[in-house]
Amino acid sequence: MSNRLKSFALASLVFSLTCGVGLAASDVVVKHTLAQTAASSDGKAEADKLFQDGVQLFRRGEYPKALQSYQRVLEIRRKLGDKAGIGQTLNNIGVIYNVFQQNDKGLEILQQALTIRKEIKDRAGEGETLDALGGLYFSLEQDEKSLLTLQQALPITREVKDKSLEFQILVSLGDSYTKQEKYDKTLDFYQQALPLANKNTEQEAAILVLIGNCYFQQGKHDLAIENLQKSLIITRKIKNLTIEAQTLAGIAVNYHAHKKHDKAIEFYQQALALYGETANNRSTKLTILMQIMRIYYVNASDATLQKDYYQGMIREFMLV
Repeated sequence: MSNRLKSFALASLVFSLTCGVGLAASDVVVKHTLAQTAASSDGKAEADKLFQDGVQLFRRGEYPKALQSYQRVLEIRRKLGDKAGIGQTLNNIGVIYNVFQQNDKGLEILQQALTIRKEIKDRAGEGETLDALGGLYFSLEQDEKSLLTLQQALPITREVKDKSLEFQILVSLGDSYTKQEKYDKTLDFYQQALPLANKNTEQEAAILVLIGNCYFQQGKHDLAIENLQKSLIITRKIKNLTIEAQTLAGIAVNYHAHKKHDKAIEFYQQALALYGETANNRSTKLTILMQIMRIYYVNASDATLQKDYYQGMIREFMLV
């Protein structure tokens, strides 16, 4: 064999050997990568399922089980390096600790969630966690911190067009100003929330009650009754006896304050009948009976009716 042919044969042998090794190595790398991808995909699917389980458990009020589910999710998402998922899970865990009134733990975890969500520029998540922190500060009676945090959350929810969370934050801001007895501010936020409420739902009925109560505090009884009457129409349509009873009592209180005693008694009696159909309302029933008695005594009404309501009040008092 000529030197040229020998050189060609050697080169061919080296080429074939190196290519074989390279292809074999590449095959191993590809298989390893595919295995990692499959494991990662399986882990994500498991975490997502456990997360949804946690959501459902939370909605059913099974908070310890929800917490266990979320903690398992957190472990998986940390292994996967899923920062968005970690922030979301920490947020939900923090909310559960708030439900447990373990406020220090809740605060610590929510702040971790907020840091991650800011870091990855998850604006929707940031708004959600700020809302949760605002609620926590409110329950801790740190009113200024609560207001400041909720005010940071509001423009973010508007930026990401999360109408549901925007509604929730507006109501929370209204509640904060109610606590401070700043009813003009309260009314402003409740009225901003009203158009965002789902029509003909408990949500709309409840916000109308809050607006009515705010007008009551301002002594604007006609406006209070107007909003409460709107709520009453909705509650009867959706058959929510609890909100209907609260609304009837609210209307009665406004008529009472307005010195329209016949109307007040009419609505107190309707509320009393509904509270009789719902459980665990004896103290409320007693309060209503006392209000009716007060009207009868003030107006020196029929003595027999006074006696009937007095006996009813005594019966309820004995059961409370």
